[in-house]
Amino acid sequence: FALIGHSTGCQDIVQFMKVADDDVRALVRVAVLQAPVSDREAATLEGSAADRAAMLKKAEAMIKDGRGDEIITLQYGFVPLSASRFASLTGRGGPDDVFSSDFTDAELGEKLGHLGTGGGCRTLFVHSLADEYVPPHVDVPALAARFVAAAGGPATAEALLVPEASHSLATPPDVAAEHLFPAVDRLLRAVK
Repeated sequence: FALIGHSTGCQDIVQFMKVADDDVRALVRVAVLQAPVSDREAATLEGSAADRAAMLKKAEAMIKDGRGDEIITLQYGFVPLSASRFASLTGRGGPDDVFSSDFTDAELGEKLGHLGTGGGCRTLFVHSLADEYVPPHVDVPALAARFVAAAGGPATAEALLVPEASHSLATPPDVAAEHLFPAVDRLLRAVK
C-alpha cells in the first residue's frame, strides 16, 4: 500500500503509522506527506497572539469541564472546531501539532521517528515553497531536512521542495504534474 496525505492528511498518516499493528504497517511501502504544515504556526497568520491565547485557554477550560466536544469556533470562517480539536491544533505539542518549526530535533524525533522503523516504508515529505499557510519566518528547506532526519534519515525518508507552489499544489498550473507525480511514480516503481 501507499498512503498519500494532504495537509491534515499528513497528520493522519503519522498517527496511522504510529498506532497500526506491525503486520499492517509492514504492508505500507510508501508514505507521501504533501503540505506537512503546522496548524499551530498557520494560526499565527490570522488574528492576534492575545486572541489565540485566550481561545486556547477557553478550550482547555472546556476540556477540563468535560465539554471538549462542544464547538468553540469556526476555523477559516466555516470549519466548526470543538474545544478538543482547537486545543489539539493550536496547543504546543498537542496530538495534531506534528510539523512545527520550533520543535527541537528530539521532539521531531518523537513525532516522526516511527516513520523510519520497520516494514521498509519510504516516506516523502512534499513542501510547497509558496505555501500560504507557512509563516514567512519558517525556513522550509531547513525544516524539510529536519523532518527527513527525524524520520530516519535518507535511508528511509526524503523531501521534495516544490518551487512557487501553493499549499494545495493548485498553482502554478501543472506544478503537481511536473513535480509531485514523477516523485511518487519513482517511489512506487522502487517498491519491492
